[in-house]
Amino acid sequence: MDEAGLAQQVIEACASALQARGGRHAVCVCLRIGPAAAVDPYALRFCFDALKQGTPLRFAALDIECPASAPPDDAAALYIRYLEFGTETKLARGR
Repeated sequence: MDEAGLAQQVIEACASALQARGGRHAVCVCLRIGPAAAVDPYALRFCFDALKQGTPLRFAALDIECPASAPPDDAAALYIRYLEFGTETKLARGR
């Protein structure tokens, strides 16, 4: 799997969702990766952290869920489970 491409798609999807909902920055992004998705969560996290710089997700933590089993229709899925964001224009230091 191309983890860099997936990370870029996640960032773009979250940035669009932030804009649509009036958010200024993401705080946390939670991804759920099915056991048959053939995605390396460590590589995905590395790519996400590298690509998020200069985007509204630059301060976002990435939470990745990798369940050991999933229903057959969800086994190969990768989807954004939730996106937590803030609407303030200033971020507190250390966050």
